[in-house]
Amino acid sequence: MSLVKKMYGKSVLAEEVNKLLSDSVYKYIQDNKVNILGEPLPNEDKQKAIDFDTMEEFEFLFDIALAPEFKAEITADDKVDYYTIKVNSPVPAFSPEYCISKIDSALFLFLIKFSFHKEA
Repeated sequence: MSLVKKMYGKSVLAEEVNKLLSDSVYKYIQDNKVNILGEPLPNEDKQKAIDFDTMEEFEFLFDIALAPEFKAEITADDKVDYYTIKVNSPVPAFSPEYCISKIDSALFLFLIKFSFHKEA
């Protein structure tokens, strides 16, 4: 058992900590109704080093970009431009075979162009 623990123990622990960490961060965001932009990022400046061999408790720090609050108030006096677009000519329909032949041609030209390229 100790051989298996030596070989895989640290990676299993790290994987489980990562899973718990991810779940906890997103649960906190949901429970507290935090409006964020993007994804939480680990804080590389304030984060203490983690040693899975010697530590039993871990503390992780994240940076979260908060979404700004704004109100868009629209009244009956506001005007919105409305445009009617008329298409003069129909969009041509291309068969799959035609599209594949064009892709093949472009790929062939690309390969010819770069297959003879020599680095200096």
